[in-house]
Amino acid sequence: MDQTSKRLNRYNYYIVVLMLASAILGSTIFGTFQVICEIILFVLLINGVFHIKLNRLDILLLSTFLIISMFSLLRNSFIDFALNFKIYGLFVFTLVYFRKLYFYPRNLIRILHISNFILVFHQFITGHFVVESAWFFGDYKGYANDRPVGVFLVPHVSAFFIAVYVIYIIRVNKAYARSLFFLILLFMISSLTSTVALFVQLSQQVLDFLANKLNFLKINIGWSVKLVLIFVPILFLSIYSPELLEYLKAQGGYTRYYSLEILLNQFFDSRFFADIFDIVPRSYHTYLMQQEKIFADFGNEIGLVKVFVEGGFILGLVTLFALISRLKYYNMFIFVTFLHYSFVINMPFMLYLIMMYNFQIERYELEKKIEQSNN
Repeated sequence: MDQTSKRLNRYNYYIVVLMLASAILGSTIFGTFQVICEIILFVLLINGVFHIKLNRLDILLLSTFLIISMFSLLRNSFIDFALNFKIYGLFVFTLVYFRKLYFYPRNLIRILHISNFILVFHQFITGHFVVESAWFFGDYKGYANDRPVGVFLVPHVSAFFIAVYVIYIIRVNKAYARSLFFLILLFMISSLTSTVALFVQLSQQVLDFLANKLNFLKINIGWSVKLVLIFVPILFLSIYSPELLEYLKAQGGYTRYYSLEILLNQFFDSRFFADIFDIVPRSYHTYLMQQEKIFADFGNEIGLVKVFVEGGFILGLVTLFALISRLKYYNMFIFVTFLHYSFVINMPFMLYLIMMYNFQIERYELEKKIEQSNN
């Protein structure tokens, strides 16, 4: 490896470590350190973007982000503007910079998985986080003696991290025994959204496999089938959600019916979607307070709404298009997780991981096609 490659690898390693630090610090009381990490990360990503060739979608993303941000600065307070600018700036620069760049620090990710397993297993057995007082936790301190929080100190994020990896190892490595281990870990965390999203994406993988086997019949499984995978369950829930919730309540224990009840009520209530068409980003906190003041017991819990509030409607649409078109082997997973949260946007580390795994899956599929054509 020449000196230029070594410097680039070191540069990218700093970026990944800062992304990881930001993701973990965001769940603690050390917000100042998170801000410092994100400022340095901004500088490194912007510098990196200046040294790569942009395509049309890159230019569309960057120009839309900058134009919408100017409108946001004119309308919002500086604090509200800065928060949304930070979230979407890091998202856009990460998506653009790592589009054609493959860098995967295998040892770092392996250490993360080992640490995640130890923390989840310990809390699952003992009923509390490894530091029982959890004095350094932030808004999610209540989970420290409730559900396993994992290495990211929030159960939803640690579950998302596991699910992203499982999709990759099943698709490329066919590591079914290892994936079963991670699925058990996922069930220990009890994160419903990531689990459902994972199985929807795996269903898509099964359909891709069947489409390949049935290719001689000229059967094409495209977005029409993907939409069926999404909207048939939604239609089922719209009809039978009361019965499903009653069934879960009757089971007792940790069925998470209360979270599902909130999400379903919001998903089928148009008032939660009625105000997402403003092109200028807004304060998400203020948005929640307005909903709770006017009509809701709980403010919006749907990640897709959060996307359009924090980015504005136009940037939100461009963002969704970029994610779905670029991350082919994760688009169903991403779309389903948007029904509750938006880690792929507000956590650059998760976006980076998905991009790296998607890149490896694309390379694997290409090599497989070449091998089949040679045979």
